[in-house]
Amino acid sequence: LCNCLYINSVAWCQDSCSACTCIVGSATTGMALFGALNHLANLGQVVRLGQSRLQQKEQVVLSQIGYQLDLQALRIDLLSAARETMQATYDSYHSRLDTLLLLNALIMPFAFNTLQFSDQFLLRSAEQCPHCLEVRHSWLTTLWVYLVGVDLVMPFWSLLLLLHCKVQLE
Repeated sequence: LCNCLYINSVAWCQDSCSACTCIVGSATTGMALFGALNHLANLGQVVRLGQSRLQQKEQVVLSQIGYQLDLQALRIDLLSAARETMQATYDSYHSRLDTLLLLNALIMPFAFNTLQFSDQFLLRSAEQCPHCLEVRHSWLTTLWVYLVGVDLVMPFWSLLLLLHCKVQLE
């Protein structure tokens, strides 16, 4: 055989012999095959890169869908919390109105009792009692009449307004 130099499994023939030509020829074929395999590996990387790109696009679309679903869930939670707050406010106002209606219904008999005066609680004229306080100060008579009028009108008026508020609330 000849003195051939092998570098990285490739034969470099220093002599022009027929034995080396076969070896060099098969090495050249191996190099071509190796280059083709290298190109196929690069093609595989390109295919993997394209596949990764498609997966990333799909992941972005799924992330956007997830974001939209999370946003919709947040809106639903906020609406639910607002509804609960409004329901609590409604219940609070409703119970307040019921309490005020009960209180006014209890006060109503006292307003009716003011109509049943005994003689000592009625005002007297100047002929009946010349030395009485209401005769000396006539403005007390006017004040007493207004107070009795308010005593009779206010419970009815407050009941009517409370019933109106209850109807408006419902």
